Amino acid sequence: HSNTFYTNVSLVDAILPALVEYQLSSLPSLPSTRDQVQLVISGASVIEGMLQDAVEYRQSRMSFYWSYQPLDSPETEFLPWTASAGPYGTRSILQKQLSLLYEVVVKNAEAEGLDQHTLWRLVFNLCDLLFDGYESQLASIEKNPALSNKIPAIRSNFDADKELFIMPLFENGQYLQAEELAKKYQEFSVLAQLCEKLGNRESLKNYMSLFAKQGFSNFIFKRLLDSGKLQQLLSYSEDFPEELSCFLESHNRLNWLHQIAISNYSKAHQILQHLAERETKFLAKKKTLLSLSKLALLSSDCSSEDKSEVMESVNRQLQVIEYQQNIPPEALEECNLDPSTMPPLALQDIIELYVRSEGDMDSDAVHFLCALELVDLVYPDGSDSEADTLKLFIWSKAVLRNDWSQLSTDDPLQQLTKTFFFSVAQEAYNRGMNLPSLLPDLQSLLESHELDEAGLTDNKAFCFLMKAGYEQIERVLAPC
Repeated sequence: HSNTFYTNVSLVDAILPALVEYQLSSLPSLPSTRDQVQLVISGASVIEGMLQDAVEYRQSRMSFYWSYQPLDSPETEFLPWTASAGPYGTRSILQKQLSLLYEVVVKNAEAEGLDQHTLWRLVFNLCDLLFDGYESQLASIEKNPALSNKIPAIRSNFDADKELFIMPLFENGQYLQAEELAKKYQEFSVLAQLCEKLGNRESLKNYMSLFAKQGFSNFIFKRLLDSGKLQQLLSYSEDFPEELSCFLESHNRLNWLHQIAISNYSKAHQILQHLAERETKFLAKKKTLLSLSKLALLSSDCSSEDKSEVMESVNRQLQVIEYQQNIPPEALEECNLDPSTMPPLALQDIIELYVRSEGDMDSDAVHFLCALELVDLVYPDGSDSEADTLKLFIWSKAVLRNDWSQLSTDDPLQQLTKTFFFSVAQEAYNRGMNLPSLLPDLQSLLESHELDEAGLTDNKAFCFLMKAGYEQIERVLAPC
């Protein structure tokens, strides 16, 4: 008799799939909507009652179920029949029953005059049973590393079911019950939409604090970012400064605004400086970023010494931008560059544009001097080999502005006054510039790549004239 009793009691869960199957098979043949609604409600109520009683009974005797487990044994997966998976498991039955309630009962509830409180309490209880089964299973698995590979799939299904079955509560105006389930089982999407729908920012802030360890604040931040509500996102700077700082670490174009809002001007300066360094599309945007970076630095609590050093670097970058903005318009036009939309150019490119245009000698000499000044600005120590290379390039271009084969060696100094090279040198001297530091040594100039390609390196007349010119420069610069 005991075996028969055990077998019969063990088959109690077989009633559930039979109830759902009966509903599914009977619904098409029922003549009226009212009959269909009553059938589903009756089936759902029986399932709810059975499972509620079973869960309450188990919970009241939990110590009995675990009393024979050895203390040193590993935790096992806890999956009672009330939360069993599979096509005929209780989890699947609850999913089907909830779907039937939403599809058959909820959409016809008002027309059939159903008691809304009773209906939604039934839906709530079935959702609670379904979700509690997931939570119990996950809690047991997380204690056993050997079963950790099962967690992602179960959690994914759990998340999908939470959204699928709680959202209709929200959509049908059952806000309190939707909130209770969403809060209990951490369904962040519903909580966010509830607070947004009701305009309850304080509740949202409370949930962000309550579920801080679960990442609810990041969920809200990402939701706002994805929906383009940037002003609303940054409005959390005051209440959640650290959380928003962490979230915006990978969003520097917003992070600097957040750092300004929390008065962390030093960090804002660093971010703006970084953004300026990475800006490759628009020169005007880079200038704006550097200017904002400068303002943030001035407002920061950095020491005067540190500010001075960094400020010098920022000012130098802004000056380089100014040189690019002052490139001769004809040179920009030749290269199809629009001053309002051109990108930041490399130093070599800026210099090439300055020495590219050919107008009258005086204005071109000024452009060449701008190129030389730019080299000194970028390399203030003047000892960098790259600086020497650039200066050599500029002076070589100046030499090539003339056809040296047309110049006579009979009166070298008179002939040299006709050359663009010495026009640039004269203009530099007139401006009080440090000509010795600007000019390359004669031998380097004569052996430069540009002059060699032009065939001037082995031109004796040219070499004679250049030597005479350099000697004259040395005499003029010699102290009296």
